[in-house]
Order: sequence, then C-alpha cells, then structure tokens
Amino acid sequence: MSSKYLYGTVGVLDRGADFHQEEWESQVKKIVARKGPMTALMDSMGKESTQSRIFHWPEMDAYTGFGEVSDVYTEPTLTSAYASGGVDGQALYFKVDPNVARQIVRNQQFTVWSEANGEYRRLLCTNVEVHDATTASIAGILRQADTSNLLAGTDLHVMIGSTAMTEASKLPDPIGVEPTFFKNIAQKHAASWSASEEEMPEHVWNFSTDNDAAVSGKTFLQAFLPYFQERYEELCRYGEAEEKIALVSGKAVVRLNQLFASYMSYQVSEPATVFGIRCYRVITPHQPLLLIEHPLLTQFAPAQTTMFIYERHLLNERELIPLKFVPHKELDTPSSGFDYVAAIKEGYEQTSGLKYNNLKAMGIFRGVGLDNVND
Repeated sequence: MSSKYLYGTVGVLDRGADFHQEEWESQVKKIVARKGPMTALMDSMGKESTQSRIFHWPEMDAYTGFGEVSDVYTEPTLTSAYASGGVDGQALYFKVDPNVARQIVRNQQFTVWSEANGEYRRLLCTNVEVHDATTASIAGILRQADTSNLLAGTDLHVMIGSTAMTEASKLPDPIGVEPTFFKNIAQKHAASWSASEEEMPEHVWNFSTDNDAAVSGKTFLQAFLPYFQERYEELCRYGEAEEKIALVSGKAVVRLNQLFASYMSYQVSEPATVFGIRCYRVITPHQPLLLIEHPLLTQFAPAQTTMFIYERHLLNERELIPLKFVPHKELDTPSSGFDYVAAIKEGYEQTSGLKYNNLKAMGIFRGVGLDNVND
C-alpha cells in the first residue's frame, strides 16, 4: 500500500484536485437588478373567479349634478342658436351630454353659469330629451332676464338644484347614468423549472412635450410640481383608498426627491417597508403617495421617465382556472423508452385576466425628471 506526502512549504493551490477535492455549489443564484415588487403587489390585489374566458363588468359614475353645456337654442329641434335678449319666462334649450340630461327631471331647478366670469342664470326644467347616444337637451324657462347675454357665450356649465313640484303632483321620473362596460380576456399563464445534465388610464400626461403655457420651455424643477398637483388632485377626486401607489424608476425617484424636498407642502418620509417592499411615502395635500421603485422601469430606458399611479384594490385578478402545480413526470429512467429525458421538469399553470375598476382614479405621468422641450 502506498501513501502520498507533501514536502516543504505548501500553498493552498499547491494541492491538486486529486489530493484535495474541490467543492461545487449546486444552487444557482439568479442575478436581478433589485428586489422585484410585483409579487407582493399582486398578492395584495383582490381575486375573483369567472366562468368565461371573456368577461365584462359595468361601472357607473355617481350622481354629480354638474355638466357642460355645448350650445343654447331657442327651439326644441336645436337648429336656431340663442343670440341675445332672453327675458324672464322665455323657454331655452341647452344641448348637453346624455349622462348629464339623465340627472335632471321636469320641474327641477337648475343654474347655468359661465366659468369665465362666474355669472349665472336660474331656470326651471320643463322637459328632458335624449336625441341619440351623444346628444341630449334640457328645456328650461328663464327665472330671470339674461341682461348681459350670458347664455350666448361659451364655457357654460349647468348645476342641477332642488325640485319645485306643483301641489299634488306625481312622483318624478327616476334619474340615473348609463353604465360603461369594460372587457378583458383571460389568458393562460404558465411557468416551468427544469434541471438537466446538460424565460393604458384614462389619464395620461407628458410633462416634457406638453404645450401648456405654464410649463412650456421650463425645467422639471421649475414647473413640474404645479403641473403634477393640478392633475394629481383630479385623480384624487375619485380615489377610494387611504393612499395611492406610484411605480417609478430609480432615476425618477431621485428627481422626485429633489423636487419634493424644495416644497414644504410635500413631505417625503424616510424609506420604509410596505407590503414587504422598500418605498417612500409622500405626504400630499390629497391622498398620500407611495413611491415604489420597479426594476423593469429602471432597466427599460424608455420607461425611466414614466410614473404609473393606481390603487391596488381597484385591480382584481379574475381566475378562470386557478393557479395549480404541474408535478414532474417520471421520464428520467431508461424504462421510459423514447420519452426518456435526463431531466426533472415541473411548473405552474393558470388562466386568468385582469379587471380594473375606476380608471378615473388612475393615471400615467410621462416626462418625469425631464425638462419641457417647447419654446
């Protein structure tokens, strides 16, 4: 029997693999840019079942009592435009969107005012008519003279008031708004793992290209906050949650922190963990905003200046076939014959689609961190 000896000064690399066996780890480390938040965000969404690959859902705006007036006429056929001289008791006809007309009934008072100067005229509704899918009219009797020809101007709005019913009159017709139907299609999702011996909102704004006089030619730090405030308030009008979520890139987080730091009305908290995700909480005059850096937005250059704002409970996953595990089939033995594979393969499968409610509460801001390019 023989033995092997090493003489003299021996370094770590002086011993070969035949003498000192090397270690090879079997676990493969996956390299990603950052911790991806999508799993946690999707887990926080609601889940609903569906019986069809194609599913529809309706949404209806709540009663507002407000609306825009397109034109004013002197007769019910909407052909003779009103020009001037309206007197107390005169009948006029206001062209509006059908959903505005459905919010008022006969014998209900309403006010038409000009956004330009704040003046208004009071009227009493005598009839409501929906002409087609896009046009309706409200017939009203002036309760005061149109002395300055206000109703012949532009930028007119209607505000619906209380009823003025006659004695012993019948109940009025019901009011309501036609629902809007949305549609999506469930798709099949599948992911597998193997190892062998041998992967748009109703509101979209772009600060960098907007030709609004308030931002044209100005830098991001000069003009973005007022621009954002005005539009974010619009999203918050329809907000339902305690806070909104904004998915952004790392580049956008830096620029937004620079911006918010210079304004007292916006406070940015120290990084915190929400839903298991590191984020910044921005305290605004409206709904708080969680800034969450998404690795895909950071890595994809065209999306580095985009911010997606939504409320997580407004997104629901509709499952046609629930998530299921697909186990490994024993094909890694020679007895499997022609189907033999020297591997283990297993995975997951699901058929589902996304349902998104209340798009008015969601929005997309583009050009975040960029200066406006207009002169």
